[in-house]
Amino acid sequence: MWDLLRPLIRVLSPRAPAENTDALRRGRDRVESVIGALILVAVLVLVPSMALAVGRTAYSDGLAEFRQQASELRETQATLLQSSPPQIDAQGRGSEPLYVRASASVDTGTARPETMQVWTKPGHTKGDEVTVWLDRSGEPAKPPVSISEAKTRGWTVGLGVLLLGGVAGVALRTLLRHVMIWTALPVWEREWNRVGPDWTQ
Repeated sequence: MWDLLRPLIRVLSPRAPAENTDALRRGRDRVESVIGALILVAVLVLVPSMALAVGRTAYSDGLAEFRQQASELRETQATLLQSSPPQIDAQGRGSEPLYVRASASVDTGTARPETMQVWTKPGHTKGDEVTVWLDRSGEPAKPPVSISEAKTRGWTVGLGVLLLGGVAGVALRTLLRHVMIWTALPVWEREWNRVGPDWTQ
């Protein structure tokens, strides 16, 4: 971070020009400082703004998905006829998926409940009353995206953009420094060839 702050402090320093002048600094050094300051501004201002905008968009998309799914599904109550089983992965280890299938007696709005394989969360036991969702044809469906899930999606996407932007800024600043050094090497070599003999005498 200090490596990123140094060029901006150097450019914006309130000291007098004579005090802020390094006799060994060339034009390319000043260009590097200015570009480094611009990268710093982008990391501190543009990247957070972009992360906030992208996070809000992801949250809005999640809310829109929730409303669309909720409009196509119907919420009802069911009584589990078996405990909701854990899901077993390919290695035979138990995992905790978001939803699993379990047999339940579902209130479909008719005179008699129907037995269905519904989607429910793991950890329920036989006889528990659970909320289930049915589609327009009356078949069990997974619950819609919740508002809390939409918020989590927005935070996750926003923080991901912020992290990637910060890493990209540091990488770009490092690349800039290497490029400036690489392009300066021939100049340094020519100048050393010119003054080197006087130093070795």
